[in-house]
This record gives sequence, structure tokens and C-alpha cells, in this order.
Amino acid sequence: MAIDYKNSPLEAEFERQLQAHGISYRREVKAIPKRRFRVDFVIDPWRIAVEIEGGIWLGNKGRHTNPVGYQRDCEKYNLLALNRYALLRFTTKHVKDGSALATTLELIELKKEQQQCSNLYSPRSTLARCRSIMLRLRVPG
Repeated sequence: MAIDYKNSPLEAEFERQLQAHGISYRREVKAIPKRRFRVDFVIDPWRIAVEIEGGIWLGNKGRHTNPVGYQRDCEKYNLLALNRYALLRFTTKHVKDGSALATTLELIELKKEQQQCSNLYSPRSTLARCRSIMLRLRVPG
């Protein structure tokens, strides 16, 4: 029997938090063409992928902590990076204490500022601010 990940209470809680802040998202997204894996949340147009890592305290019984699952997660995360997704990973603690939402909102703001900075005709006064944003996002150039 396949697991219905859409009914994960932890993911449902994060989903409610996103909705409460008016953040649009897609659930259980096949973000990489020709690959079977899914991402818990994708926030467009910012290309932010969010993974909720439940069951981390289950030892080798947990999906994210057994050797095979861990290797598959590494492959997925690397493919997301190669396809220009910013990946955020959160545990139960992060979702419940609100830091998952806070980090997600902060990244969205940084992405918005990065988009504004990509304008080659930005006034000189904003160039220093744009360099600072690029350093925070670790973008070369």
C-alpha cells in the first residue's frame, strides 16, 4: 500500500502556515523531468523546494535516516540544486516552532530582492545593497 504523503500531519501544519501568509505553492511536485521523486512543496516563481523531514528520530526505520533512503534523498537534493532550486529542509521542531515558515518567508524576500537587483540599470545607490543580497544568497558575481 502506498503512503499518502498529502495526509502527513506535519506537512498539513506547514501548509496551513503558508496559506495563512498568502503564499502560493504546489504540493507533491515532480520537479525534475523524467524522475519519479516528488518534492513536498514548491513555491513558484521563486524555485524554492521545501522538504519536511519527518521521522528523523526513528533510527534506521525512518525514511530519511536509513542508508538507502538517505542516499536517495542526497540524489534528489543534488538534482534540485543542479536544476536551480533553492532547497529548504525542516524537521518537526522547525514546523511547530514557526522557524520553518520564518525561514521560508525570509528566502522569498531575498529572492524578490535578487530579482530587483538583476536589473542592469539599477541606480548606483542600490548596487551595494544588491552585492550584499548576492553574498547572502551565495551567488557569484
